Amino acid sequence: MCQTFLPIMRKNGRIVNVSSANSSLNNYSQNIQDRFRNRNKTLQDIETLVQEYEVCQSYLWIFEFLAVQ
Repeated sequence: MCQTFLPIMRKNGRIVNVSSANSSLNNYSQNIQDRFRNRNKTLQDIETLVQEYEVCQSYLWIFEFLAVQ
């Protein structure tokens, strides 16, 4: 979504992220929390986090599937 809006935003425009208190990072390691909270992260840093999350989710699905067998 950011990549769509950035080209049409005014100079010094802002994108505001709104999330709920239920999306706490407390369940994650300190390393992961620090990576999400880093104010200097780049778009590539965010994309890497998302890709790592997707890989982890796919492994969790496999483990859950195997546990049921």
